[in-house]
Amino acid sequence: MGNTAASVHDQPSSAALLRENLVSYFEVGDLESLCFDLGLDYDGLSGDGKAAKVVKVIEYFSRNGRIVDLIDRCAHLRPTVDWSGLRLAALKSPESFRAATPLVDADSGRQILNLPADRALKIGIFVGVLAMLLVVCAFSGGLFASRFISVTFAPVPVSQEAGGVAVQELRELQFVPSGATVELNYDNIKATSLADQLLVFPDSPVSEVHIQFLDGGDVVMNTRMTAFGNRRVVTAMAIVADGGRLILKPKAVALDLLGLPNTYFGWVLIPVDLMSFFTDWLQHELDTAAANYWFERILVTKNHMLIDLHPR
Repeated sequence: MGNTAASVHDQPSSAALLRENLVSYFEVGDLESLCFDLGLDYDGLSGDGKAAKVVKVIEYFSRNGRIVDLIDRCAHLRPTVDWSGLRLAALKSPESFRAATPLVDADSGRQILNLPADRALKIGIFVGVLAMLLVVCAFSGGLFASRFISVTFAPVPVSQEAGGVAVQELRELQFVPSGATVELNYDNIKATSLADQLLVFPDSPVSEVHIQFLDGGDVVMNTRMTAFGNRRVVTAMAIVADGGRLILKPKAVALDLLGLPNTYFGWVLIPVDLMSFFTDWLQHELDTAAANYWFERILVTKNHMLIDLHPR
């Protein structure tokens, strides 16, 4: 009885079995072709070596709700391998392919996002100084409050239906004929629901993502951020189409030090450069997801964003 229980407990997870299959049955060139077929830039994935890249491949398709697509393509390319159990697991419990990652890397001693020790120290010191300034000044963030912080008072809700529609639209882009232009439309709820599916996963630097579009072309992202002790951070940015890419241009950032609801009290401005680790990550996620498309135009108005794009 004890041995049977131990053997069941020691069985690898669905994510581990898929990883082992990809490493065992696909060479690097095969993985490049597999990713190309599914619209992912293999060379753009982080990690050194095939095994590390395979982990990133699984993470990408898992957080984008496409793990079944990945398994089906593998089954097509390697029909002699039994993929039925993995496909059943993906249909029944797709979240099982999202491997939990510890917040601290035991080997390196670095925090989530692999922040260098000196950067983590600077952030800690800076937050401490900001806290003292808050006590002295009693109120901060007034310059930011009227336009950006106020959007946190009524966070945009997440809609599973709107998120599903947005993901399906992205999937259908692979079938757009070359040269044809597609127009994508997002309101606050649709954009927030899509961001919740694409950006929130076990080792993500953010949670509770809310997006609002403002007059004048500004986009506000309201999140809880791991690097700041899961406090709320509001990032105001512009998004422009430049050379076929969507480029994020941060304009201002504010941190909620005290977490008091429905008040400007406790918010402090943060230098935009201090958030480069986050904006660089966000830009990389955007570039990876949009690698196969040329963006012609993006227009942001109040509560709405329109994007024109075509396949590269």
